Amino acid sequence: MRRLPSMTALLAFEAAANQASFTKAAQQLSLTQSAVSKQVQALERHLGRRLFERRGKAIALTLAGEQLMRQLPGWLSAGERLCGQPAGRGSVGGPLKLAVLPTFGTQWLAPRLGEFLAQYPRIELTLESRVLPFDFAATDFDAAIHYGQPEWPGAQLQRLFGEVTVAVAAPAVAAGIKTPQDALRQRWVLQTTRAQAVADFQSFLKAPAPAAATLPPLHVEQFATLVRIVGSGAGIGLVPERWVQDELAAGRLVTLLGYARTEGAAYHVATPTGRAASLACAAFVRWIGEQAQGA
Repeated sequence: MRRLPSMTALLAFEAAANQASFTKAAQQLSLTQSAVSKQVQALERHLGRRLFERRGKAIALTLAGEQLMRQLPGWLSAGERLCGQPAGRGSVGGPLKLAVLPTFGTQWLAPRLGEFLAQYPRIELTLESRVLPFDFAATDFDAAIHYGQPEWPGAQLQRLFGEVTVAVAAPAVAAGIKTPQDALRQRWVLQTTRAQAVADFQSFLKAPAPAAATLPPLHVEQFATLVRIVGSGAGIGLVPERWVQDELAAGRLVTLLGYARTEGAAYHVATPTGRAASLACAAFVRWIGEQAQGA
């Protein structure tokens, strides 16, 4: 029993064997082809045997693979007894722990999670807020949401979508801003990881520095807090347009001077390298990628 492989690897192997294709197995399990392939590779390493002959896109069971298929019903039944969970074909469950950027989590991910959990009701999901990249090896996170360049040591990244930054203010504040110099003399409310935002604004609008002294900026950690402060009339904010769509539509905020800057950075989903993804994690990565296509 100590040699029993993981249930996720066995289910991936079963689907690939029945479909004679990693791609078709991935479609059956609602995962990526890469996730299924990695699970099979992990199973092969666990057993010390090759289970498939790979011939381009085609696969066929080896003798060891055929032997495992004959043993598989017993192994799955044993795993079902140990886990207390049914091992039906295509079932995806277990824990999934995600590190999520706070505003991304509340504004974009949370409204969509009901659909994900309806598709995968057996997944036990945990969300925690993290702003900066961390060492996956020192944590038990399965995946994380990252904003920036596609750079994260020890992780592989899949791009979700880009971002357009706009300058916004409460209507009463905006009424007094006619030129970039007017804006630069205001107090700026900035997200802590984007301290260069005012310089980007000035460069984008080709605005010279104001003659009068400017007010010191106010720095906050979360865009949600930034939006509330700017809405109170405390100053000007630079914020991703997607996070203020409701405020703009309701007239609580207005955009300034036509500023709309497409950022070079983007949102990504990050997963650790050197660690086989669980089926739950692979399902999430595929699902969020599909959701991002329409974002």
